[in-house]
Amino acid sequence: MIDASALVADKPPITGEVAKTARDNAKALANGLAAPRSFIELRFDEDDVLAISAAGSHLFDNTNVALAYSPSFVQVGASSRINLKITSLYVNARCDITLNNTQSELSSCRLGDLVIPAFVVNALMKAGVWLLFDKEVSNTVDNMLAGLRYENRELVLFANKSADLRERVNQSLRQASGVAKVALSNDLPPPELIDIYLERLYSTDYRGQSLLLPMTELAQLASVRSLDNSPQEENAALIWALAIRYGSARFARLANVDDPETSLGVQIRGREDLALHFLYSAILEQVGNESLSFNIGELKEVLDSGSGGSGFSFVDLAADKAGIAFSKRLTTSYDDAVKAQSLLANAKSEIVFFPFTHDLPEGFSEASFARVFGEMNSPTYQNMESTIDTRISSLPIHNPIHNNRPLFTPPALSKVSAIDQGKWLKVDTHIHTTYSDGANSVDEIAEQASSFGCDVIAITDHGDKNLSGVLSDQYFADIQRANARFPYMTVMAGFEWNIPPFNGREHATVLFDQRPSDLRALAEFRRDFDHYKQRSTRHLNIAPAMAALNEYSAQAAQKPVLIYNHPSRKDASIDENFYDLSQWLSMSDLFIGMSGAPGHQAKRAQDNGSYNETLRTEHGWDPATSKIGGVWDQLLQAGYRVFGARAASDFHNTNMDYWPCQFSSTHVYSNSISPSDVLAALRAGKAWAQHGNFVKSVSFSISSNIKGIERKFVPGEHMSIKQDQALTLSIEIELNKADWQGFATSLDDLNLIIVQSSAISSVSLLPNATRDNHTYSLQLPFNVAKDLKAVRLQGRSIQAGEHHYQFMTNPIFFTEK
Repeated sequence: MIDASALVADKPPITGEVAKTARDNAKALANGLAAPRSFIELRFDEDDVLAISAAGSHLFDNTNVALAYSPSFVQVGASSRINLKITSLYVNARCDITLNNTQSELSSCRLGDLVIPAFVVNALMKAGVWLLFDKEVSNTVDNMLAGLRYENRELVLFANKSADLRERVNQSLRQASGVAKVALSNDLPPPELIDIYLERLYSTDYRGQSLLLPMTELAQLASVRSLDNSPQEENAALIWALAIRYGSARFARLANVDDPETSLGVQIRGREDLALHFLYSAILEQVGNESLSFNIGELKEVLDSGSGGSGFSFVDLAADKAGIAFSKRLTTSYDDAVKAQSLLANAKSEIVFFPFTHDLPEGFSEASFARVFGEMNSPTYQNMESTIDTRISSLPIHNPIHNNRPLFTPPALSKVSAIDQGKWLKVDTHIHTTYSDGANSVDEIAEQASSFGCDVIAITDHGDKNLSGVLSDQYFADIQRANARFPYMTVMAGFEWNIPPFNGREHATVLFDQRPSDLRALAEFRRDFDHYKQRSTRHLNIAPAMAALNEYSAQAAQKPVLIYNHPSRKDASIDENFYDLSQWLSMSDLFIGMSGAPGHQAKRAQDNGSYNETLRTEHGWDPATSKIGGVWDQLLQAGYRVFGARAASDFHNTNMDYWPCQFSSTHVYSNSISPSDVLAALRAGKAWAQHGNFVKSVSFSISSNIKGIERKFVPGEHMSIKQDQALTLSIEIELNKADWQGFATSLDDLNLIIVQSSAISSVSLLPNATRDNHTYSLQLPFNVAKDLKAVRLQGRSIQAGEHHYQFMTNPIFFTEK
């Protein structure tokens, strides 16, 4: 029965078209059996048979399946590999079906060298079908086997069947669950137990919301019930209830419970399809095994890569893997089951049980998949699969030592030159022109920016590959002419980068120095690494691009600057920003931070900033920066040098934008308006930003006096301190007499945000400030808190409309002596 060589040596290659052919044949068979007529007739050509063989082989890791036919017989063969330490052995099986004009019949079967008589195989097949279904279904299977014939180079299946076969099969499935409990490695939970969890779900409508919400509710119920019952069985019932209610009513039939009242769609990461992938895979793991569950999901992705499909998706594949791992963790051991209940019962975020997937590539056609990955066992594919596995294994539900978000390692602090004898510049470094989707020329933009008091602007048209004029010679020439026309204002050339692997979803401003060699390097970087409708291995993640930038930066006279634009605009959850920024900041100090306030401020309704999906702006600022204790503060708490005091216009047109420096402005302290000095100043971080032009100047510092020597530290600088060291907080804020619309200004709120390793807090300072006409000032003792990391300043002018004006400074950083 055990052989040294395989009868079926190789797995047939699986492609999108092959998977589609296999699916269509399976669907035709299912539809034929379900149709309300008394016969079934199907035809299979050679391509159909090969596709069925390939799909069958792909479902099992160590098993290859092959089907073949001729005018006189059909052969079905399979080889299962047994891996030993020094070699492999095989279990080979083969059955022959003889074809003739009257009826076909099973002639012989072999298991290795052992011949199994046809009547024994027929008896076993009949017994198995009888066990699961009724006599009529068993007769139909017999008729199908007997109805095979060869005709016009095709294999034809013709059989008589009952017209109500579908109803008979459905009725039998309820009885099949009892057999499944005996046959499957994981027993199904009792129907009455699943009903308890389903009843809890019927009480609340979670339609369109996160799967986390009903999962948390059921985990709380499971925790209580497990005091007297098996936590593994309670968790299994939890999984089945979620899958029946939010996955498919068909699971109810297998579990022998009543169908749900309605089928409700819930989401993971803002996507209903990911919740379905997760729940289906969890149930497949419950009734099958991990390998089969994953292979089914992978086969589905191959199918999607074929013509007409949505494309191969590593996001979907991650959801499949996460569902399998979730099911195993909740039901395998007593300790894991109890710990999982506690964690899920108190979970506040999906990251407890589901990995970040927003940066995984998807949408690969069969051709693009082959070009980028080659085959499914290629190193590139395996590396992507390993990335998913690592993320899942790091989730809190699988690894309790991890906190609720992945944390990359902050880089060692690089030395940043202090700028002591400069001047304050009004800056806008995110502007579009007619070279991409802007309505105005470079010259028109420069004229308006100059009139609104800009000292420096950057033209940053989109990096999309179809925009041939961006970073062209003409692009640079137009910017050079604008500089000549407005000699007291600097106009820089940059571009808005489509960050890999987001294919246009996530953007960053990229600024190089402006020498000819730097501009050539900027154009080359855009050509090689902008990710907009391009498929290559260098676009699978951001790492190749950052490596190229770091290499260039090492020899550049002035380092480039990268700033993450409109961070939360496309995110399903705010956690995505922490993940992305911590990853990018850990790769390079060229990423200096994010746009605290996005552009498109002329949109004053719910779509302010063009934030029209899950997350919205708060008084014109991105929630990553506006929330005290939000992503910006969390990054500071984790030890990252990250800036958020940037309010750019993202100017496209006057329908949704204000002109550069008209409403949004970033104020940077620089030695001069030269491009090199501006880049150095942006990196130094001595900056503040505002909306509404209500603030004229901000002075914010913390100073120490040791042995009569005073040292003052300002935003962007690092202060080395000892606990209980005596420090002085100094603030002076001068308001403009009139805001951007000519109305009188006010300062109605002033807060110091204090970031410690153990806490993030806010202190109101306005009651302590002295007012002299338009100037607010204060000087207070500042007690060094334990584990102090950073402090930053935030002020607000209350407006009658929906959005108040705000200003924010970059942080002052602290390290303990």
